[in-house]
Amino acid sequence: MNVITLRNKKMRTRILAGTAAVALSLGVASCSDTDEAVDSATDAANSATSAAGSALNDATESSSAETSESTDGTGSDSSGADSAGEDTAGDTTEVEDANGSTITIPTAVVTAADAAGFSTPESVEEGANGETLVTFPEGYIVNSEEGGAQPLVGMIGETWIGEGGLSAPVGLPTGPEEATTNGWTQEFTAGVISWLDDGSGEFSASVEAA
Repeated sequence: MNVITLRNKKMRTRILAGTAAVALSLGVASCSDTDEAVDSATDAANSATSAAGSALNDATESSSAETSESTDGTGSDSSGADSAGEDTAGDTTEVEDANGSTITIPTAVVTAADAAGFSTPESVEEGANGETLVTFPEGYIVNSEEGGAQPLVGMIGETWIGEGGLSAPVGLPTGPEEATTNGWTQEFTAGVISWLDDGSGEFSASVEAA
């Protein structure tokens, strides 16, 4: 019985050893097949990436060619507008005045009126050099090449109108009025208009030529 048991153990050992050898052989073969599959997949991925890159380059070159054809070489398109933004110099906007009529005023005036909290325009006046004076219930807005669109309010505005408006010797406003320690002052192309307290609580206007 002992001999049979030993032989059975030896046979089992040999069978197990043989099985291990076969498994090892199959494992080696399996690893080899896996390596080949990975290599094939890698080659396929590289080919796909290369093809995609080529297609992207072709699309970019095509887009660049179309852009260069639509410009004049200075960054402007065929219509003459700057590619970085539309030129809005001299733009005008149609608005309804206080009488319900449609008037045309510079777009810059519309923007300045919104910023100043002005309401409906009452009238518009054109100057000899292209400047525009628009009257509102709250004051005035003057648009000119020198100063842009500037509001005129309160007694400074009324003083400027009294001095001749667009024909005033102090010229056209170059900025909004500014508060001082005793009143307000505003710069013009040819002078300054101020509305100041003389120290006694009495305010008066002064017009100073540049």
